[in-house]
Parts: sequence; structure tokens; C-alpha cells
Amino acid sequence: MAAFDLRLGLGVFLAASTAACTFVAPLSGLTGASSSQEQDEGGLEAGGDVDASSDSADHPDAGDAPEDATMDTTMDVGGGGDVLADAASEDGGAPPVDAPPDMPSTTGFCANAGAHFFCADFDEGNVGAGWSTVGAGSNGQLALDTTTSTSPPASARIGGDASTSASLLKYLSPTVPAHVHVDVDVIACPAPSAGVVSLLNVGQDMSGNTGENVLRVQSDGTTDFIIDAYPGDGAEAYNKYVLPSALSTTKFTHVTLDVGLSETNGSVTMSFDGTQVLSVSGIPTSSANVVDSYVVIEARTFQVTAAATAWFDSLTVDVQ
Repeated sequence: MAAFDLRLGLGVFLAASTAACTFVAPLSGLTGASSSQEQDEGGLEAGGDVDASSDSADHPDAGDAPEDATMDTTMDVGGGGDVLADAASEDGGAPPVDAPPDMPSTTGFCANAGAHFFCADFDEGNVGAGWSTVGAGSNGQLALDTTTSTSPPASARIGGDASTSASLLKYLSPTVPAHVHVDVDVIACPAPSAGVVSLLNVGQDMSGNTGENVLRVQSDGTTDFIIDAYPGDGAEAYNKYVLPSALSTTKFTHVTLDVGLSETNGSVTMSFDGTQVLSVSGIPTSSANVVDSYVVIEARTFQVTAAATAWFDSLTVDVQ
């Protein structure tokens, strides 16, 4: 199924401590249906404003990705269960973080953020609370981190390595939106020593293909944005935009993403800390025969040679 990312910027503050750029112990023991999210994002070029090529080096098919690099475990958390504790009990280990009871907060970011289609502040004692699925491979990392956040006490720490990715996915059912708005605070740390890591994805599932609108970090620390759609004629419409600014590796960057979904006249605008880094229109951003839409925050790795970790906090999603 497909995903869309939406967040509205609200007043937040950065906690005193900052994230340490380390890849900690993996979350293991999750079981469930395999994830539909494929490891099909390449894009290793880092020059030029726009690269619409789709050769195998820059935009491999899903089959070109290492088979063991897919997110091989997905767990339905629609009921708000304690995924970390359940996973730990299955393999005999302790959860990655001490989790307080899964109780709604009355003082946190989401409690005061107003009405949104979806909000996640990771302050409820469960990293997967409210998300549709949690996906992690054998070495994937999904945990709460109480050392850094923009809405204390915690943020989500998501990590992957050369063979594994991890993600949190929110379906936008029951309707397929025409417009998606996402706000989220992100640290991308460290940049991969090779390859590329996808962080934020507004995606769609359709028969036989998956359309994506993806923010990524490349091996040299630069960021790019991929738009990959399959409009009515069935041909792939692929565009890559190298962004003029990078995400900080030491503090949260507030990312705002706005996607107008259309097979012929779509638009994407993005800003980092209020400064616009992308504005395009009149291009395909949506695919034909869409079954579902989704928003994903992730550390989805492709051709990396070292571990990569990202932190996320204070996320809101809105749809029209």
C-alpha cells in the first residue's frame, strides 16, 4: 500500500542534549507479514539541479537491491500495543529503552498541536504508538531515545546498516488524498560513507508498482528528493532534485513537505527550518490505479557500507 508524509510546524524546543551519532543495539524478534516497502532507491549522483535519468546505477529496479537489504519484518500496531516489550520477550532480551505505561499525554506536543490527520511525538512510551506498521530487518533499529528531542521526553531513533532498514508507516486510508502536508523534526546522523539513505516518503501503492516522493541523504552528506510516479500511460516518470541545503547531523532540522498529487500537474515544495529548498510544479507526482497512500519515516539504506541512524520528533500529517 502507499504512504504520504504530512506535518504542520508548531512551536517546539530542542532539548539540552544532542543525539550521539551511533548505531545502537538492533531491535530483534519482531514477527508478522513482510513489509511492502522495497529497497529500490538508488540515486548516488550528487551534482546538478535535476537528474531525470533512470539508469540502473542511479535508479535501480527493486530487483537490483540486495535481497537481504529489504525490511523483512513488519508488525501491525494499529491497536497501540507495546511493540518493544513484546519483541524483547520473544528473544529473551530487554527492550531498547525503558518504556513507561502506554498512556496518552495531556501535556505533550500532540496534545497541544490542534487537529491533524495524524500526530506523533513519541512521548507515550511506545515508539510505534498510532502507526499502522512497524518494519525492521534483523539488524534494524526502532527505539525511543530520551537523550534528545524537540518535544520531551523522547524522540524516535531509527537505524539501518548495509543489510537492513527500518521504518514507521502510516496509511492514509480510507481515501486517497490529492494533497499531503508533513511537518517533522529530523536529525540525519551520520551520513552514510557510501550509498544513500531514505528518510521521509510520501508514497502510493498501485497494481504492480509503488510510487514515491522521497527525501534522502547521500554519501557526501548532500540531500536530494526523488519523485517516482507511474501515470496513466504506464510509463515511469522519474525525477531527482539535488537540494541546496543539507540536514544537520548534530541538531534537529524542521522539515516541511507539501505534495500536490496529480498524474500530470503535481507539485512539491519543501523547506528546512523555514527556508525553501525545493519548489517544483507541473510534473507527475501521482500514479494511476492507486490502491492506498502512506507516510513513512525511515532509515532505508541502499548500497551503504556503514550504519546510518536518524532521529524524528514532533510529526504531524494533514491530507486533503
